[in-house]
Amino acid sequence: MYGKAIQDRLERVDMGLGMLGTWGDGGITPLCEKTFTCEDVKQIRQFIIAVTEYTGSQVDIVAYSGGVAISRKAIMGGSCVDTGEELGDRLTGFINTFVAVAGVSYGMETCLTQKSGNLINGVNCNSQYMRDINFPDNRYEGTFSYFIYSDTDEIIGQQCCGHLCPELKNAIGFSRQTNMPHANVILMTEDIQLKMVQHLWKALNQMEI
Repeated sequence: MYGKAIQDRLERVDMGLGMLGTWGDGGITPLCEKTFTCEDVKQIRQFIIAVTEYTGSQVDIVAYSGGVAISRKAIMGGSCVDTGEELGDRLTGFINTFVAVAGVSYGMETCLTQKSGNLINGVNCNSQYMRDINFPDNRYEGTFSYFIYSDTDEIIGQQCCGHLCPELKNAIGFSRQTNMPHANVILMTEDIQLKMVQHLWKALNQMEI
């Protein structure tokens, strides 16, 4: 799965707009009212499986904002924290590269006093959902994983339970943007996203932190 910009640049025509995925209601629900439901997770999980079956090969995923948290659980599988429903085994083998862009990886600093900040399936770094997707010690999002973040992200924030909020656990590389608002991170880092998908981005131990 690719964001539209990367899809255009790679000239992916095998599935047309079907290569684009979304979750939930596409932004109708206000940010601080949205939670990570099992239904949303299943929607993305089914999409990943469908694309993999259609192409007959591994897929690449560029996930953005809350889509990072949803995609990670969709890949991870196991039980949903809100319903207890069993999703199934991990889909790690289905994914080659996973790129988290301005992602809700360890949580968010905003919305904590509203519905989205609940301690079951919310963005609070102490919620069952966030702890669940960050519990594994090994990389499960794909063979390769990267993250891109802004040090001035006004939505995600920076500090989540001792971690950088958008930091993707076990990622092999990252890109830090400065003075870039949340909404611009996905739009203004297309070249970096492409390099990561094509494995042209330096690994973490080769980069300045």
